[in-house]
Amino acid sequence: MKVAALTFGTEECASSYYRIFQLREPLKSLGVALSAFEANHFKDWESLGDYDAVILQKRLFSPKIIRSIRKHSKVLIYDTDDAVWEPHGKKHHIWTRWRTEWRLRATVKAADACLVANGYLRDALVRRGGRVQVLPMALDESIWQPQKNSIHGPARIGWAGAPVNLTYLNQLGPLMLRLQASPTPIEWVVYCGQPPDLPAEISVTHIPFQKGTEARHVQTFAIGLLPLPANDFAHGKSPIKALQYMACGVPFVSDRSRGAEELLAGSTAGRLVLGLAEWQDALEQMIRSPEMRADMGAVGRQVFLSKHSTTAAAHQLAESIQRLKNVRG
Repeated sequence: MKVAALTFGTEECASSYYRIFQLREPLKSLGVALSAFEANHFKDWESLGDYDAVILQKRLFSPKIIRSIRKHSKVLIYDTDDAVWEPHGKKHHIWTRWRTEWRLRATVKAADACLVANGYLRDALVRRGGRVQVLPMALDESIWQPQKNSIHGPARIGWAGAPVNLTYLNQLGPLMLRLQASPTPIEWVVYCGQPPDLPAEISVTHIPFQKGTEARHVQTFAIGLLPLPANDFAHGKSPIKALQYMACGVPFVSDRSRGAEELLAGSTAGRLVLGLAEWQDALEQMIRSPEMRADMGAVGRQVFLSKHSTTAAAHQLAESIQRLKNVRG
């Protein structure tokens, strides 16, 4: 079976990597050949007819372009792991909101199915007339594995992320300063392309980002940090950092969001909090108890393996495509 993916970005784009590119090899083992093209640079709509299915990843085109893609696609799937219709930061102008909504509705109605990362996104696209399935976020289980960490020495509390998200970590500065004065020794670690902007009194080990080393560094954390913005865009995300922590058997503390709640699936793999007081309470408990951290980490690893490995995701995607292909004839 041949599938074309019109991707949001290149393999360097996190969203495209996790939703499309990392699934190519496991799909190949299932008899699915996946070819990827950047959506914004693709114009050869007629060639889409050469494929058994087309996945349009996240990009919202004009209804005119969507009609061209639909016309030449035997099966059309729209995939998103973000609430792309919600502003990420500055509020949308009323014209931008109208255009985005117009494009979104045209896309989900044209698609044979929409694949989304969580129930929040599913509900949003169902309201817009889409036929929606949840395809959870995934990671390569052969790369993202636990490492046995010593219970002796300082508790290594880490954050891993892109520079654009450092602002959320920086907001934890006052809390980090208070915890640093606690009797239990701790170590702050930031793995990022640039250092955080935290008070000088906080002793932080900054590890510069280097492609291919992220799992190796996350594995060394005793506790993972996942501060999130309080907006609808954040509720639509299934935070990949939470999944990375779980895959590595690292318990974590996160601001409460719909996507993070769904990743935990009611388990004790992490703590969801509201406000700095709850952040402090959760971290203090985990810092004091290596046994608690070990139990939480083991639960996280099991949740990851049951639902979020690339093997599981590839099987679900291949089955969905085959089912849609059978329906379309």
